[in-house]
Amino acid sequence: MFKLEFIKKIKDENLLRKFSSLPTTNYQLPTNLGFTLIETLVAISILLLAIVSPLMLAKQGMVSARLAKNQVVAFYLAQEAVEYVRNVRDSNLLSGSSWLSSLDECLGGSVCYIDTFNPNFASAIQSCGVDCPELNKELDGHTADSFIYSYENGDPSGFVRDIYIENVPNNSDEVVVTVTITWDKGQRTFCVKENLYKLVE
Repeated sequence: MFKLEFIKKIKDENLLRKFSSLPTTNYQLPTNLGFTLIETLVAISILLLAIVSPLMLAKQGMVSARLAKNQVVAFYLAQEAVEYVRNVRDSNLLSGSSWLSSLDECLGGSVCYIDTFNPNFASAIQSCGVDCPELNKELDGHTADSFIYSYENGDPSGFVRDIYIENVPNNSDEVVVTVTITWDKGQRTFCVKENLYKLVE
């Protein structure tokens, strides 16, 4: 009996020693797991760069596309005026009139404007006076982005067309037709010059 108690006591002491020698770990929550203010500002800056850069590129692309479109419109408006002056010259020659008849408003340093949709040359060509009027843009009914530019109907287009015709010194059978298109409140300009000749006597 004594022997059994002694053995049991030894076993309990061994077991106690065994458990008392187990390693212990103290867990402490770190205090610096959150972002600091500088890290937050750097992260926001990188995010802003990632978002703003593509938007700036898209904006620049839209501005370039608009400028290219307006340059094409300006070219065609200028060419339309030159063709109209050429048509007046040809009509005058065919009818036996003076080849510059009806173009008096544009001659001698005067600036004029031409309503190309007016079939009557005399009323279509008008002196600008101080400033030429702005062309109007009217939807022509074919497609959503197909327009007619005239002075009669429509909304203001932003394009102004100045036309003047200069005599060539020492040559009464030649004139220089200059058409200047301005838009964006005069910030953009496109100019076309063409020499016209009296074709027949």
